[in-house]
Amino acid sequence: MPSGLGTLFVVGTPIGNMEDITLRALRVLRDVDLIAAEDTRHTGLLLARLSERVGDGGLARLKSVGGTGACGEPAESVRARELVAQASRLRPRLVSYHEFNEAKRTPELLKELQQGRSIALVSDAGMPTVSDPGQRLIRAVIDAGISIEIIPGVSAVTTALVASGIPGVQGSHRVVRGSPDPARHLTEGLPITTQDGDRSVDGIGAVGEPSPTRSAKQKPSRNKDCQMAKMAVKSGSFLFYGFLPHKSGQRRTALTRLAPLPYTVIFFESPYRLLKSLRDMHEVLGNRHIVVARELTKKFEEILRGDIEAILKKLENRAIKGEITLVVEGSRE
Repeated sequence: MPSGLGTLFVVGTPIGNMEDITLRALRVLRDVDLIAAEDTRHTGLLLARLSERVGDGGLARLKSVGGTGACGEPAESVRARELVAQASRLRPRLVSYHEFNEAKRTPELLKELQQGRSIALVSDAGMPTVSDPGQRLIRAVIDAGISIEIIPGVSAVTTALVASGIPGVQGSHRVVRGSPDPARHLTEGLPITTQDGDRSVDGIGAVGEPSPTRSAKQKPSRNKDCQMAKMAVKSGSFLFYGFLPHKSGQRRTALTRLAPLPYTVIFFESPYRLLKSLRDMHEVLGNRHIVVARELTKKFEEILRGDIEAILKKLENRAIKGEITLVVEGSRE
């Protein structure tokens, strides 16, 4: 990287429980010149709570992690002192960076980086760019040859998946060597490239090289594409979709494209649209096993497991609040 340039740090923040912040994230948030936040008020409160959490009285709240530090000092004391030190200066300058101003703000932040300043990019919760803004800035930073570091953190996607108990892929599926991502092809309505042994079909060879041109009479079959897509899946695979469309017609179209896939599919959803989305899923996908994970890592965390009909009965006559993550089993056919 050219000397004199700054660094963009993409920082994961807690999705609810403040104790999920990492030592590395605390250090970066303390040391950067600027924090680009999805909501400056939310991030300001986060920084204040982190400072309070690991500041006064923080030593007594930390549990032992075992082992010893330098000179035989208990490891919990070492870690506690580190947390207090990291949190003592969580007061960098905050600027907003969200979907409504990212086009304008990106060149401004790029200029700051080119002048040697360091910037932390954060969202309201979890990892930036995962159904949150940030991709435009990251792309601009990469194109400009500026250093970028990822500070990983908690993800509602993987947290909900692990808690669900749903396997990544349904049924027994053969791995097809050299095949492309079938999820992308099906969700975008594209034909699936598959293989028959070492003989390639529809454009991809045994290890990904171009194959001989298919005869004009050999037209791809949509049903065959779907079947082969199911075969081209490794055990444990899953698909993160993000938010479904707001309108029912568009939502059902998206679900129809996902329906043949054996992948477990993970969605984010608004509490205001949850019941509508579940009803559309029931109609399009059938009565599949799902998990509704609400307020993950927070005080009122709730995880509901069952088929769609059972979950609908549990939710229909109650108020639904908080952040929602859905985990839906893949096709068994």
